[in-house]
Amino acid sequence: MVKLFSISEVFEIKKVYGKPLSNYSCGKIPYVTGTPNNNGVIGYVSAPQEAVSKGGCIAVDPIKGFALYQSDDFVGRGFSGASINLLYNDNLTETRALYICAAIEKVAMHTAAYTNLLNSDRLKNTKIELPVIESSDPNHTYTVDDIDWQYMQDLIAELEQDRIAELDAYLKAAGLEDYELTEEDKEVLSLSSKILSDKTS
Repeated sequence: MVKLFSISEVFEIKKVYGKPLSNYSCGKIPYVTGTPNNNGVIGYVSAPQEAVSKGGCIAVDPIKGFALYQSDDFVGRGFSGASINLLYNDNLTETRALYICAAIEKVAMHTAAYTNLLNSDRLKNTKIELPVIESSDPNHTYTVDDIDWQYMQDLIAELEQDRIAELDAYLKAAGLEDYELTEEDKEVLSLSSKILSDKTS
């Protein structure tokens, strides 16, 4: 069972304080924009602490509506109307974020545009479908406390295992049994938000 929740009900929405990439010298901190390529990372910079955003969040692009989980601390593209926004929730993990990113993109990619930026005000009122633990009480009013975080975790893990099993069967059928996936291979095989959106819609 799924219910609609506004993003501001589920997440704390924060701004980023990074300047344009050209303002920084090369370094080790990821510089994140809203592009879906390379999980939004377009370079690595050296930046003061006040420009660094804490990882463990979802970055949402206001122009195209892409949603990307950022596990590490980073500098986010800011100082413009097209600044990315960040979503924080203590229940968020990388696996659960894949589900939520798909739910956000399902809505945002059809509404966000240069002429209709998904800024923090519009983002907080955007509603997404999330699974809930079903109540036996037909009059139960569902709240964020009913969100089924474990279901999201289990579903993504199951879908990822299915994809790896399919690849394993293909490689064996092709006579390529003596192989080992590198970390890069595993990253390439991870579920994209679009695939997940197709599976959960």
